[in-house]
Amino acid sequence: MEPTWITAGVVALGFLLTMIVTAVNVTNALARSRMETDTDAERRQKEVLERLDRETRSVGETIAAIRQEFNNFRILAAETFQRRDSYHTQMSTFNLAMNNRFETIEEKIEGHFAKVDAKLEKMDEKLDRRRPD
Repeated sequence: MEPTWITAGVVALGFLLTMIVTAVNVTNALARSRMETDTDAERRQKEVLERLDRETRSVGETIAAIRQEFNNFRILAAETFQRRDSYHTQMSTFNLAMNNRFETIEEKIEGHFAKVDAKLEKMDEKLDRRRPD
């Protein structure tokens, strides 16, 4: 009867060791998966922030160019128009047009920021669902 108990003990010990090895392998696989997910999320977030930075810089350059054109027009108008009344009429028309244009640009910028915020929120939600806490 002793060999049966020894055999049963060896089989139980083998099964226990197999379960431990399996648990360690599963834990390692989950850790690797989480690291890959975190790295991928960080890379995507960096890409979004870089794109946002480029877009912001582009908008700033556009506004600076519009401002320079506005100043050039004012100088040209001051040098060209003889009558004060016609100069003021033209300037008020131009200022109204420029104000409308700036408002349109501001609305577009706000729309872009809203889209970027929405994308970042979606990424955060996806990451929260993937992480096994």
